[in-house]
Amino acid sequence: MKILLFSHVSPYPILTGRELRIYHVWKLMAKRHEVHLVCQTPEPPDPETIKHLDEIFASTAYYPYLPLPTGGGKRSVMNILKEIFNPPIENYSLSAFDDTVRAAIEDKVKKEKIEAVYTYGLAARRYVENLKGLAMVNDIGDDPTVLHYRLMREKKGLVDKLRGVKEWLAARNFEKKELSNFKNTVIISFDDAKVHKRLCPDNNITLLPNGVDSEFFKSDRRLTGEEPTLMFSGVMNYEPNISAAVYFSRDVFPLIKKEIPEAHLLIVGRYPTDLVNALDDSDTGITVTGEVADIREYFNKARVYVCPLRSGAGIKNKILESWAMATPVVATSLSCEGIEVAPGEDILVADTAEQFARQTVKLLKDKELRDKLARNGRVKVEEKYSWESRCDILEETFIKVLKSN
Repeated sequence: MKILLFSHVSPYPILTGRELRIYHVWKLMAKRHEVHLVCQTPEPPDPETIKHLDEIFASTAYYPYLPLPTGGGKRSVMNILKEIFNPPIENYSLSAFDDTVRAAIEDKVKKEKIEAVYTYGLAARRYVENLKGLAMVNDIGDDPTVLHYRLMREKKGLVDKLRGVKEWLAARNFEKKELSNFKNTVIISFDDAKVHKRLCPDNNITLLPNGVDSEFFKSDRRLTGEEPTLMFSGVMNYEPNISAAVYFSRDVFPLIKKEIPEAHLLIVGRYPTDLVNALDDSDTGITVTGEVADIREYFNKARVYVCPLRSGAGIKNKILESWAMATPVVATSLSCEGIEVAPGEDILVADTAEQFARQTVKLLKDKELRDKLARNGRVKVEEKYSWESRCDILEETFIKVLKSN
């Protein structure tokens, strides 16, 4: 099969969950099919990136982001309402529309006799809407309505709450209007898929959960020290991660310290905001690392991984990586969404600050329970969350769409 992959982010280097998903699935797809990559990047890719992706794909092409329009100054009530009921597509894109990219895609489809097109991103439709007679599949990742609804629920104060409601309603209207134009949609989690189907009832939905590279994420528990070290990780300018880090540090960690004064918390991940950096405090036992060269070193240091997310959508790669690293996990119910969990067997679940502290203390003190959760988590990753199984799902989707054309 000849496939064109168009993405609003480069699959490599892997900086966030977006790149993680595209890279691993399409690295495998490119071994089975002839895949041509077209992507947009904020900066020109470095030679190492180009060389690496050239080794994977049949051809590669990169185009820079164009600046998004700025809405400076105060806006009238009429303009705010207009943005809610007819939200501009630029609000859901990393780049302003580039007709050069659209033309390049159409040229590549014609030149390479492309049979199928796979787009990644909420604003991808306008680049491929002129293409006819091809198997067209769009990966939206996380459902935008679910994401903004959960962010809205966390807002404090009247002004922030109203802004959250506006963003949620706008996302909902955008999804109904724009994403319903894709008849074949790929999405990460079951809960996201339910909402998307309700808003876009005519779309055919493929559930494609994330996987994990269990060969890369493999622990060396000999490196785990005796210290009661906790770890939370993620891209630390992503609002759900910021909220989780602040919540755990301020509401949960002090309760843990009362029981285990020597407990230490590592907040690991690139792009920490000022709010996250302010949590770094040797007196309270919190370290904000910023970007690290190899996150596996921190997993190996951690006795317990904590995932206190209260907003966000999709599958949380951090839990899969923790399982792969045989690091026992305490998480909120929302963090477990889209993952097959067995509380008490491969994870502990807690949804209030008091419950979370109690479960974490229990795990820190109970080596037998830690070993059980670590062992079962690793087994589950190996059996159910390989990227190869995700590639199989995607391949079957294309075959189905091609047959229906």
